[in-house]
Amino acid sequence: MRAIRLEALQDSPTAFSTPLAEATAFSDAVWQQEAARETGSASSATFVATAEAGDWVGMAAAAPLAEVPATPTSTRSTSARRTAARLDPPLR
Repeated sequence: MRAIRLEALQDSPTAFSTPLAEATAFSDAVWQQEAARETGSASSATFVATAEAGDWVGMAAAAPLAEVPATPTSTRSTSARRTAARLDPPLR
């Protein structure tokens, strides 16, 4: 998760509210907490794309946004609500 997210931040820094330098400085514990939060969430999800060998090649996250009317709001950080996706090769 960490490697894919950092690559996405390098590729598209304006798609996230967390700057690359800040995300790079996160400890392993922070990354593990984020992954654990996703596994137990009733209102958000993270999807991982894998290559045939099983390597993670991309991810996308989805959660309710406070900016969208008539949807439940999330208390999670803005960066966790944004979609992070970079698939290589593209899904078919």
